[in-house]
Amino acid sequence: MPRRDMYQELLSYAGPFILVGVATPLYQLIDQITFNRTMRNIGLSDISESMLSVIIVYGHKLVIIPVTLAIGLAMALLPSITHAFTQNNHQEYQNYISKAFQIVMLLILPASVGLSLLSDQAYGTLYEPEEVVYAGSILAVYAPVSLFFALFTVSASMLQGVNKQNFTLISLGIGLLVKIILNVPLITVLQAEGAVIATGIGVLTAATLNIVKLYKETKFELKPLFKKSLLIIILTTIMAIIVVMTNWLLGLPFSDGTRLQYSIQLFVL
Repeated sequence: MPRRDMYQELLSYAGPFILVGVATPLYQLIDQITFNRTMRNIGLSDISESMLSVIIVYGHKLVIIPVTLAIGLAMALLPSITHAFTQNNHQEYQNYISKAFQIVMLLILPASVGLSLLSDQAYGTLYEPEEVVYAGSILAVYAPVSLFFALFTVSASMLQGVNKQNFTLISLGIGLLVKIILNVPLITVLQAEGAVIATGIGVLTAATLNIVKLYKETKFELKPLFKKSLLIIILTTIMAIIVVMTNWLLGLPFSDGTRLQYSIQLFVL
């Protein structure tokens, strides 16, 4: 094979993989460019830097923990998916793809809901309790976005496993375009939470496109995925009700949250 063709083939495989890896920084770059200016336009320039740091640094560190764990476990199936696909073993790779999504749902959905419900306690325990007044609500909105990030990353990697990696560039581009279009209007209306919601909609759009494309190419098993996901949703709902009730009871004695009080609540819950 000529060297030029070899380089082109290498870039065709490595390029999409690299861009998927930097998807999160690309969404954060849009916030860095537009957030402070938009917050200044609505008269909130005094706290815009603090809110932006919650979105791209402190809150993101908490959100990315379950995402990393779920992606690591789900991606362990990627070699098996690729091998089954190259061997044209339809039933095997369809089953593996379904199981990979089940892993994401099992790990991310309860974690994201729990972090959203306990956003004040988590942030007050690990960072500054004084910042909970605005950081808690941002983290509560940001936590569910972790599910979308995990679905996008896992689905993009599986598309690469079935030799459809170039589609991830299209889905990523559309997701970023949605983020660009919605970011300023949503920040204007919802302040910092608007930037997080714009990110969530953009990532969800990209993840949905990937999953639809993956299904068209592989026809992976939907029935066991829906059944397991429904069970996870039911159990997560029960967990959320218990957490809300317990949190309400524990929150009664605490008029002004301190790091110790937030830590006690987080430990008990």
